[in-house]
Amino acid sequence: MKHTYTLKDLADSRQQLEITAIDPSLVEKKEADALKEFSSELKIKGFRPGQVPENIVKEHVNEAFIKSRSLELAIPELVNEIIKEEKCRLVERPDVQIESMEPLKIVVSFDIYPKITLGDYTKIKVKVEKKTTDDKQVAEAIEDLRKRMTDYKEVERVSKNEDRVFVDFEGFDSEGKALPNTKSENHPLILGSNSMIPGFEEEIIGLKKDEAKEFDITFPEDYHAADMAGTVVKFKIKVNKIEESQLPEVDEAFVEKVLGEKGDQKHLEAKMKEEMQSQFDKAAEQEAEDQFYEKFIEVVKADIPVSMKNQEKQAILKDLKQRILQQGLSYEKYLETMEKTEDQLLESFDKQSIDRIKLQLGFAEVGEQEKIEVSDLEVEEYLNKMVEKYPEDKRAEMKKAYVPGSEPYHMINYQLKMQKVREKIIPKG
Repeated sequence: MKHTYTLKDLADSRQQLEITAIDPSLVEKKEADALKEFSSELKIKGFRPGQVPENIVKEHVNEAFIKSRSLELAIPELVNEIIKEEKCRLVERPDVQIESMEPLKIVVSFDIYPKITLGDYTKIKVKVEKKTTDDKQVAEAIEDLRKRMTDYKEVERVSKNEDRVFVDFEGFDSEGKALPNTKSENHPLILGSNSMIPGFEEEIIGLKKDEAKEFDITFPEDYHAADMAGTVVKFKIKVNKIEESQLPEVDEAFVEKVLGEKGDQKHLEAKMKEEMQSQFDKAAEQEAEDQFYEKFIEVVKADIPVSMKNQEKQAILKDLKQRILQQGLSYEKYLETMEKTEDQLLESFDKQSIDRIKLQLGFAEVGEQEKIEVSDLEVEEYLNKMVEKYPEDKRAEMKKAYVPGSEPYHMINYQLKMQKVREKIIPKG
């Protein structure tokens, strides 16, 4: 007897399998496992747990219990058998519900990889305005380098714009009470940098070393700390030191410091122009890719299952947490700043997750349609380059994890295949 079941499509690439009869031979095969389980649980005089013979187990356990447990043990194999026969590509483990034993009714629900309808991606056009580096941009870049490499020398005069000053300061409210988080000692400050509250730096201009001053500052209405926004604060300051900026000359020493090689100003300008043009070209190429991705997503039609979106949202969240950590920030503080819970944050990833999935599935479909393949030799060459980053005595061990047929091997093969797809269909900037 064959299994009896129906398979129907639901919305959003979800399917439902309803099983109403199982081949008795499968249940009989699992009966021995069920009896072994009951044997380990029974306490019968003269037998050790797990050593009770099957015929004795059947005498002490209700037949319906044995049948029910045998059926439960048969279900995973049954479901896998039907899924394999129907060629269902599951996204995650199925949800199995035994709705009734008599008559038998088992309902299995699961998400499958969606069917892809791919529009004509070959007609996608991108428009990117390419930039060319000119002498003015190079001169401005070198001037910016000079400013970043500025030296400072202490001077005995009143402070002026572009000086670096070291000041003590503290803020007080209208009643003369010191305000929290408004105090600093020997604070370095470049006048004119606008790094402080508007109006603060201007009050320091014209002061001499050891000179003190009091003045009122009104915090902006949009100040990030709500309790200070629009507040009038009296600051008391004292100048400890004044330093004058000294821009370095563009000489051989400067060039060597910037490039790590000897040369004159003309050499620096040529190198800077080359590097800036390379950056412009890369930016144009990235913009072309971004435009293509956006338009490519539009020609990919697919009903994305919920489980697939949830997996992608978790991947996006993981990437975000790593970026926050790399910036030396706290994830909890980030949520507080965004005024969102993690669930709300995940919900905000809905469109992004769908776009990323459609991009992945669309590229995979292109790979199939274009019959793009990756050879074992290409994977081998990639692996050789990858393991070169590790000590020589570790390389052979590293490569053992990437034997043909293994999951890591398939991942590299897939990555190289997708790279070929991108190179084939994405226009250059």
